[in-house]
Amino acid sequence: MIETRRVAVIGGGISGLAVAYELYERAERLPGSLEVLCYEKSDRVGGNMQTTRDGGYLCEWGPNGILDDSPATMTLIRRLGLESERLPANAEARRRYLYRNGKLHELFLDPKKMLRSPLLSLSGKLRAVGERWVSKRSHDGATDDETVYDFARRRLGREAAETLVDAMVSGIWAGDTQKLSAAAAFPKMVQMEQEHGGLIRAMMARRGSEKTRPHPTLNSFKAGMRTLPEALAAAIEPQLTLNRAVRSISDLGDRGFRILFESGTPADVDAVVLATAAPVSASLLEEMDAPLASFLRRIPYVPIVVAHLGFVEDSVAGGARGFGFLAPRNQGLRILGTLWPSDVFPDRAPKGLRLTTTMLGGAHDPEAVQLTDEGVIRLVRDELRQVSGTVVAPRFTRVERHRLGIPQYTLGHLDRVAEIDAAAAEHGGLYLCGNALRGVSVNHCIAQAGPLAESIFERLAAKR
Repeated sequence: MIETRRVAVIGGGISGLAVAYELYERAERLPGSLEVLCYEKSDRVGGNMQTTRDGGYLCEWGPNGILDDSPATMTLIRRLGLESERLPANAEARRRYLYRNGKLHELFLDPKKMLRSPLLSLSGKLRAVGERWVSKRSHDGATDDETVYDFARRRLGREAAETLVDAMVSGIWAGDTQKLSAAAAFPKMVQMEQEHGGLIRAMMARRGSEKTRPHPTLNSFKAGMRTLPEALAAAIEPQLTLNRAVRSISDLGDRGFRILFESGTPADVDAVVLATAAPVSASLLEEMDAPLASFLRRIPYVPIVVAHLGFVEDSVAGGARGFGFLAPRNQGLRILGTLWPSDVFPDRAPKGLRLTTTMLGGAHDPEAVQLTDEGVIRLVRDELRQVSGTVVAPRFTRVERHRLGIPQYTLGHLDRVAEIDAAAAEHGGLYLCGNALRGVSVNHCIAQAGPLAESIFERLAAKR
């Protein structure tokens, strides 16, 4: 008689759903002997990846899209039968802006166009372009890590670090450049320096290959980003339980693990995948392994406030069109930046109206999450007026808050992840995944799911 192996995936965000789906698909290779159980404490899947249709506006709570340069994500979309629902961004999405010295300036990656841009002073431009002659940093073990700010200032100069790179960090991490680890938060930049001697040299080396390789395109779905987690949930529906909060996990040794819920009968399983936020995972593991819980608690999070405002089409952004703009912290704005979703994707706002999505909070302003909805809307209106002139009253408003918004890969993050991996390995069958460890994007989370599921499958298959 074949013994049934059971795997519990705790957390119904994109990471947990993707792992559960990959395990569910592999279960067919062990007919009747692998049961996948996915538990989500709330009444809906997707975590921060939610979409709301309200008054003709399509509002994203979290990610506004995914780049199509990830084979794992594109393959998953095809496997789920979502190709017809995929929605490539409009050509205008390539136009991105940065607010500096009271104006919006278009961002250019091309060094020649950057030289003509007023974003940097002449000395700042010359220093940034001179990056190709800056020697690469040697690595020396324990002191190998470097903050994003130190990396950017060393390679591009202070002005570019405090303007261009600071804005980029605000847009991706809502973080502090002087605390984030360059190797963990922007590994490709560090790799470019090590392999090519510098960022500009790497860009020049890749220019030839880019001629034969299409430029990554931003994608969403006709019904918004919620389409992806909902499709994953539908695919594993028999194994998914909503409104099922886990209280703690116990290690039973050779007998696997016991999952204790806030209410109801415990579940005994052979393996556990924790796909929850790091502090949540820490609380679930506290009784079983206090040191591992402590490692997880060292990963900080920053809160994010998302404000959706709808305006008459030509009354915002001073006529600028595109993806949106970012604001460096040295420009006196409290907002991190604003997206223009109805410029990027069709059917995001009623005809004649324009949707803006503004982010506040982050590492420099965690108190923003305490503002009332009225306070958030007033602040956003005032600062959009400062950015682009007169802004009429919005026709639509909606505010969302994420108190556990974005995990921060601060200095030493890679060492912390190594400590977490080593501690988890002491409990055979315990796995951790999610955006707190090896990448915050949707593509990162999906890319990790297949290899993790295969590792779990092979371990359980070997125990038959």
